[in-house]
Amino acid sequence: MEILAPPSLTRFGFNSATILDLAVIKDFILPFSIISLPELYFDHNPVKITLQLKITTLHNSVTTHTDWTKFQNYLKNQIDYRPLKINSNTDIEIAMEKFTKNLQNAHRFATKTVKKSTATYIHANIKDLIKTRNKTKKAWQTLRNPLIKTELNRIEKLIKKLDKNSRQKDKTEELEALNTEDKEDTLEKSKDNTQESAENPSSTGRKWICIF
Repeated sequence: MEILAPPSLTRFGFNSATILDLAVIKDFILPFSIISLPELYFDHNPVKITLQLKITTLHNSVTTHTDWTKFQNYLKNQIDYRPLKINSNTDIEIAMEKFTKNLQNAHRFATKTVKKSTATYIHANIKDLIKTRNKTKKAWQTLRNPLIKTELNRIEKLIKKLDKNSRQKDKTEELEALNTEDKEDTLEKSKDNTQESAENPSSTGRKWICIF
């Protein structure tokens, strides 16, 4: 049996930074890696464990998109948090099972399946800023330096500005594409009507049918 831990911290805080997240493996001989990811805007990093199994997976044409705001709101509003009374190993197992189930339900609620072609695109500049923001946030949580807090606020404002501009640009391009499609449809219908009129002149006027 072997205990795995990431090489960098997973919990950040003033005088409380440490590695909280571990993994246990047994009789596993294939290559693996474990890293702490500064992906979220919190004082606790998610941990990614990669097990290099020799399995071939088929290409999937769909992906998933998680709305993390909905995820957080679900946990805030739907879960009744109460102080835990842990007196035995069984209590720990029950608490962990409930915790895991709550996270899974929140993720299921906030996640939808989308085609890869329509997945949300985030500009590379914004991605880099988000990574910088997350690192700066953790530095602020650890050091409590006012200058770091000022820089964090500046990055936040810049991300919001770039994101707003990017969304407006996407919306404009979408509307332009729709307008182009409408014009093409109108032009095509106009051509069809012109051709029909040329082939059948009476189609442009009234038809009178008399039955005796």
